[in-house]
Amino acid sequence: MDEKSLVGGFSQMFEYVFKDIDFEIIKNAFQELYDMGLVNTKKDAFYTMTSSSGLHLLDDRTSNFGKRFIKFITFGE
Repeated sequence: MDEKSLVGGFSQMFEYVFKDIDFEIIKNAFQELYDMGLVNTKKDAFYTMTSSSGLHLLDDRTSNFGKRFIKFITFGE
């Protein structure tokens, strides 16, 4: 997938990337990741205006705990 094709805000990007998944499921899954401490942004991000677009919207969304979890499940790779 070409990064330039990922335009728009949080909602538009996720709807484009996960086009076969109901958008409500995506928002709820994102909120569950937040509730578990794996990301540092609530699902409210899907309803706000952003100053950037595309993959840059994901910059620093993973919490420190989330980063440690990813490292653990990937065996530190």
